[in-house]
Amino acid sequence: MFTFVSFCETDVPSIREHENETIKGELGEKPTVAVITDATGGKDEFTVVCGRWVYDPPDSEDIWIVQRILEVLLTQGHHDAMSAAGSLFKVLINFGISPDNVLGHMRDTVAMNTKMDTILRRIGSFDSLISMLCLGHLSSNAGGELFKGGRLAVLVLFWRVLQNVLRSSQARELWASRTGKLPQSYSEIKWWCKFECVEDFRVKFSDLLPWAMEVMESGLAPESAPRLVNLLTSPGLVHYLQIDMATYCFISAPMHHVAYGLEGDGELVFRTYSLLEEVIVPFEFGIPSMTEVRSLAADAVAWALTEEGVTDLALSASECDAARTAATLGPPMIPLPPRPQRNLTGMAAATRARIVAADLMTRAVQQAALDRAKELAEEAHVKALVAAPPHTVNGWDIYAQAQIAPAIDYYFRRLRDEDEYGPQMLIFEAASIFLPRTLAVLDLTVARIRLGKIRTVTALNNDTTFEALSHELPRLKLAAEEWLRLNEFYANDTVVDVRRDSRLQKRTKGKIIEFNPTARIYVIEFKLDNAVVQERIDVSLVDMPSFSVLSYLKQRRLRFPAFFAASKILALYQPTSAAAERVFSLLEQFFGKKGSRGNALSDLIDGTLKLNYHKRRA
Repeated sequence: MFTFVSFCETDVPSIREHENETIKGELGEKPTVAVITDATGGKDEFTVVCGRWVYDPPDSEDIWIVQRILEVLLTQGHHDAMSAAGSLFKVLINFGISPDNVLGHMRDTVAMNTKMDTILRRIGSFDSLISMLCLGHLSSNAGGELFKGGRLAVLVLFWRVLQNVLRSSQARELWASRTGKLPQSYSEIKWWCKFECVEDFRVKFSDLLPWAMEVMESGLAPESAPRLVNLLTSPGLVHYLQIDMATYCFISAPMHHVAYGLEGDGELVFRTYSLLEEVIVPFEFGIPSMTEVRSLAADAVAWALTEEGVTDLALSASECDAARTAATLGPPMIPLPPRPQRNLTGMAAATRARIVAADLMTRAVQQAALDRAKELAEEAHVKALVAAPPHTVNGWDIYAQAQIAPAIDYYFRRLRDEDEYGPQMLIFEAASIFLPRTLAVLDLTVARIRLGKIRTVTALNNDTTFEALSHELPRLKLAAEEWLRLNEFYANDTVVDVRRDSRLQKRTKGKIIEFNPTARIYVIEFKLDNAVVQERIDVSLVDMPSFSVLSYLKQRRLRFPAFFAASKILALYQPTSAAAERVFSLLEQFFGKKGSRGNALSDLIDGTLKLNYHKRRA
């Protein structure tokens, strides 16, 4: 007879032990690894520990990266850096991984994790350990900076009203019937989802007002639809909205491309720096001219000179100054009242429960009042903006730059910080020369400078290794130039990744049909909205990320032994903690969302007992 006891005491440990033994067999003896960790947060916290190593069979031309879940830990109650370090240390020892063979630890930027790495170096021989911070979190945090302090205020107002309208499934269907596609789905967790949504509505801006009118006339979203119509029928608001949208998409597009490009489990370390250059190069020395913003600004200035514009913007000098001051200050910060401090020790359980429930109800009412107060403050801020807009194209340009400058400053400040992302940026820069497509076009002097930064990797920071790499570099560059000459363009029927336009949208897989070498244009076939289409795509927008640096160098290991050995170390370092975060997606899929997964075990016990007691089958 099947019982929960037999399942828990026999089957589960057996399955787990078998999987662990399989992983130990894959690791082999004295494995060199990097670990990737992440945690869900909260009272009952799940921590995922993934291991990553290179499998290089000696009698084969094959070589690949292996990535496995080593442990999923459930921590109940208080969780600090010391206990986290102890748990990770125990996991490594259980799998026969020596601390001095752990070369990297990819993690998020929570302060506790920084302390954890410090403790690990103290309690074990983690002499080669390099802390790697998740670049995905950096992009997410920089994206969040765009909406702080009253920046992009009209876009924020539009977004809130729009999301309220889109709660109606019928409103979503009306949008699909008008545009041929449902609105982009939005996730609070992934900041770039907001960019995809905003970009979609920006491209289809002419459809917004007719759709909003149709929603309002159909009686859908009765509170929000009229507000959306009002926003889209006010020329002053519309000009601000379009400029906010264009500004937001201008900075978010390259960050969005980087975020998607850094997803995955492959040899990302070799292409990370090239991806980051798409943000670094345009914005390193200031904000470049935003062509679309200036075009929209010219329309706004022209409207302000019309009779309608003059009437709408007819303010006295003092009113204008007051509006500009209010717009500059932004909406006020409204804090939530502090939680009440209560001593519930010694109280009866029922009394305690009533007090806690009353506190929660009070908190919910306070939060609702706070949200409404914030909405009113944001709306007052928007009115102040619209009442005194810039009068010139340059004025609008200055406004647009002011909206995104703090996010750019935040991104670069943390990227260069020696206590945060600075060291790993040196690793990514050094790793970039291992990619033949990159090395072939670099000046040899620049390549030598990048190679010098490989000393950031503790395992490669010795004179013997560096001298061998320096000796091989000129010949490796010649080999890369020859490789590029033979592989500059991909053959027909090759499946490649296509960035649909220069705004660096999400990649789409397509197949090369033909190539025009004079125009440097591919004809590529791919699926779009369930239809097969062909488009002419510039070569700069076509990538084949499946290229393996490890395989490339293994085939040439006799000519470049130092670079081959170094590539196996560098390939361990990942730019994001996406590997661990995907485990959380599985956790949610099998055990429900964060708020309910804590009950998964009790639900299993309850259901098993009922089935057996009632003599029924599931």
